[in-house]
Amino acid sequence: MSRSPDFDWYKDRDDLVIEEQAAIAVYTNPRGSIVIRQKGELDPETYETVDSWIVVEPHYVAQLARAIMALAPQQTETLALPAPADKTAAERQRRHRDRKRNGSDTVTGVTVTPCDRNGAGLFPD
Repeated sequence: MSRSPDFDWYKDRDDLVIEEQAAIAVYTNPRGSIVIRQKGELDPETYETVDSWIVVEPHYVAQLARAIMALAPQQTETLALPAPADKTAAERQRRHRDRKRNGSDTVTGVTVTPCDRNGAGLFPD
């Protein structure tokens, strides 16, 4: 891997992970056809970009998609699901929420009682 500040995109090709890819947009046109449009490169003489267009009638879209999927390499990488939650941790959290909801002190287990304006109920008799 090249750690040099003067990285050369043409010489250091072994370090490339993803090759350059032109942007692709897919949308419907006013006639209802599916448009696949790829961003073109800037023409140095005219300073304009010329995009590539493919227009597909809706009833051919599934056929086109199947053909593309047949040509694409199968992705063997599967998404890893998170490990199941620890039931004891969930139980601990539930008990904690219950204690908070019921006004219990989580350290001593003493139930806190509200006091009136004169301080009654603040200290036990």
